[in-house]
Amino acid sequence: MTLQVSATEECYTLAHEENVRFVYEAWQQVEQQLDGSRSGESACGPVQYVEKTPNPGLKNFVPIDLEDWWAQQFLAKIENGS
Repeated sequence: MTLQVSATEECYTLAHEENVRFVYEAWQQVEQQLDGSRSGESACGPVQYVEKTPNPGLKNFVPIDLEDWWAQQFLAKIENGS
């Protein structure tokens, strides 16, 4: 079963949405742990890696905003009556 989720005619399976949700929730936990370690709340946890010499090919890289993506999916479902 596929769901219509955007005006660009892309379809996502329930498994795809579940995978995206899993990654999103896991990343939220990592961000919370990173914020905690920055403020001194935790001595252990994830360590943020920073390139010493950034790759020039990634100069214009823009990360995806998952919250915005989820909002778009939600609105598309409402518009499509799903």
